[in-house]
Amino acid sequence: MKIAKTQVDQNISYSEIPQSNPIRFTLLYREGDTLHPQTKQFKCRDFFNDFVSAIHGNQVNIYGMNTATMKFNEEGLYIKLNNIIDFEKFTANLNNLITKENPDHPVELIQLHGKTVAVIFIPKFYTDSTYLISYVTLLIRISNNDYVYDSIEHMQSKNPDQATCYSSKPKPYTRYKFNLPEHARGYWYYAGNSYNSKDCPTPYTPSIIHNNGFVNWISYI
Repeated sequence: MKIAKTQVDQNISYSEIPQSNPIRFTLLYREGDTLHPQTKQFKCRDFFNDFVSAIHGNQVNIYGMNTATMKFNEEGLYIKLNNIIDFEKFTANLNNLITKENPDHPVELIQLHGKTVAVIFIPKFYTDSTYLISYVTLLIRISNNDYVYDSIEHMQSKNPDQATCYSSKPKPYTRYKFNLPEHARGYWYYAGNSYNSKDCPTPYTPSIIHNNGFVNWISYI
């Protein structure tokens, strides 16, 4: 596959907070053997929550990201990754943190471009909810490291301070992993009893969706 040279409007600017991990994401749309960029490079994983919203029929325009201008593949998300630190360790971490934990839905490394750029495929399973897309993209970001983790538990033990900053509840990485408790399944977003995809299928504000990552789910479940 090849990445089309056409680019999105370069005047677009995303409002994002700094990230210590250098990994950058670009959403691609696959058409035959060509991958068309749908975004500029971005670093904030919360934009993936907005993509899930669009896939479920609710367009989001927030912090410079307008999903109404994008195309999405039914089978899942094609993502270009920039600034990979070490390909060998990155692929080992993808395997240990995602494939071993959820073998029916691995994140696939499709192509390498030089030493620092890759294209991955995130299966549709993960776009079923903002919880899943938030959780898997966090593991993708953490995989971009100069260290190989044996498991999610190992990763959490090596990053206790980071785990604490993500959630006040203990062990957020390993609390539910890819399997939510039964009462929390069937929602594509969930921010409590009043704000969820069953009781409020059209969210009142885009910010509810944008901030509805896996830690937000954990706080309400």
